[in-house]
Amino acid sequence: MTWSLASDQSGLRRTGRYHRSLIAAAAVLVLTVVGPLPARGYRQGELVLFEGIVTDASGTPIPNVRVMLEASRRSLTLRKMRRESKGLVRRSTLTDEVGAYEFRWPWHDYYNSFRVLVVDSVGGLQRDADLRIVEALEVTHTLKDGLSEPTSLIVSDSAFVLGHREFIASIQSPDQQRIYEEMGKPDRVETARRAGGEEISWWYFETGKAFRFLDGAFTETDEFDPVEPF
Repeated sequence: MTWSLASDQSGLRRTGRYHRSLIAAAAVLVLTVVGPLPARGYRQGELVLFEGIVTDASGTPIPNVRVMLEASRRSLTLRKMRRESKGLVRRSTLTDEVGAYEFRWPWHDYYNSFRVLVVDSVGGLQRDADLRIVEALEVTHTLKDGLSEPTSLIVSDSAFVLGHREFIASIQSPDQQRIYEEMGKPDRVETARRAGGEEISWWYFETGKAFRFLDGAFTETDEFDPVEPF
């Protein structure tokens, strides 16, 4: 009888530990599946407006700079016990003449994390994996009860701001502005004097393209095998 009672008690202890382990695992699993809760007040497919202004550290607006809206699904992974992002998508635009930007995002409950990025688009917009993020701002908290709040994004990298403003000031024509909007900033800019005027070449090495302009007017595109920038 004694042996039987001890066996039963041991079994009870094992069962108790087993149940507690299941409860703890279930709690972690809930965190993994749920993650941050979706914002209230939005319907599937409804357009949500993300808007704001980009300035330098002194508060001066930065026009014509590349801004991206980044959406993802963040959750706590059971295996690594840390938050990870899945389903990453990005939308891109340029700020206007007063440094303002806006995105109209079709709402989907899958996405529960949003950031606004200022990026350095040197080398073209095809370099998504090597994208240089200059500033990032978490904007998920701005979604409240069906309304989004405007945000200010301050770029503290003075070297980037100076380089960006110098490049934007060098744009001479609608043709150059169009290529900049489509391709981003070139890896290299070359200038040469020709009989007909000043020829400017914008090189995008990894894309394998060089765009040529004569006194600001687009003349041709040269294509070559993509190479690593040097």
